[in-house]
Amino acid sequence: YDVATDSTSTRFTLPSGGFAYDLDTAYPHAITLAYTAPASDGGAGFDRSRIVRLHEDDTLTDVACSDEAGAWCFFPTVAGERTWFVQSGEAGGLQADSVLAYVDEPGDAIRQVVPWATEPAAVGDHVAWVAVDPLSGVRGLELGDADGAWLRTLIPAGQLADISHPFFGADGAWLYFVVPTPAVVGRLSWIVSGAQAHG
Repeated sequence: YDVATDSTSTRFTLPSGGFAYDLDTAYPHAITLAYTAPASDGGAGFDRSRIVRLHEDDTLTDVACSDEAGAWCFFPTVAGERTWFVQSGEAGGLQADSVLAYVDEPGDAIRQVVPWATEPAAVGDHVAWVAVDPLSGVRGLELGDADGAWLRTLIPAGQLADISHPFFGADGAWLYFVVPTPAVVGRLSWIVSGAQAHG
């Protein structure tokens, strides 16, 4: 969407059987995308995702994660040359259901940093993430340094009904995030016990 001209244009059309989840535009002249390619083995697909970089000529470069069943990588965010993402699934020897991880260059070995973390936001010398309690599913918001080493808790787990989609402002001075309104939380609490109302 071009805000100056109020017009839209197609940037990339997914092939039949492919799927895109999340994207980041911080890497120059490319879009970093959580992507499932069409199944090449005749199966249904949708049982995996990897991080790719979509270039201006519509070619894709693999950044992280393998194209194999049960391996999931999503929520990409780019800070400098480093690509942060969440790794999940049965492949990769994970420490938890979801792990905050990164690679410095496409194809590098994946560095798993924080277990029970999701939805990273990165800028300059900081990365933030949503921390998930493995037993209750209650979510909080944490801040780490450029390598993911914990610095401090921004929002303790359970202080808000839910937290999702954190992102830094362009200058890195503010961290924004989404919470459900009390009305939404109230409606969900009587519909499904223990439901999480993301965003």
